Amino acid sequence: MTEIHKLGFVKGDITSLEALVSLAEGYDMNDYVEAGQAEFLEALKTAQDLLADKDNAMQVEIETAESNLLNAMLNLRYKADKSILEEVVAKANQIDANAYTAESYAVLEAAVAEANAVMANEDATQEEVDAAVTSVQTAMDNLVAVDGTPAETPTEDVVQTGQEST
Repeated sequence: MTEIHKLGFVKGDITSLEALVSLAEGYDMNDYVEAGQAEFLEALKTAQDLLADKDNAMQVEIETAESNLLNAMLNLRYKADKSILEEVVAKANQIDANAYTAESYAVLEAAVAEANAVMANEDATQEEVDAAVTSVQTAMDNLVAVDGTPAETPTEDVVQTGQEST
């Protein structure tokens, strides 16, 4: 009976798993956020172990290993490119606070603080990084000089004049 039961097992075709493992082995974990790396490495090890014992690998095991490895590969997320954010924050940090109104400089400080938090977050998405860049650039563009320039609207002149007299 045991021998008849063994006839139901089908030796698997390992070629597609070999190709997938070969591709996965080329991944550099430094390019990806930490979330998902453990699952990927575990699925890769399982697939590699199955390849090492390929003479005894059954089709069901191969399909499961392929599926798990492929899903783990798809779940990896690239780290966000923070180089532009670093440049914008460095530029913002060089701005002289005394040359601009306290209110407009406070907006810049808040944007820079938020940007620093995004830079410190290893799992930050590219969208969060891009939003922080836009926020800091907008705050820099909206700085109002203490001497009243650049005044874009008459209401800003009134507000600036009121600030200067206090």
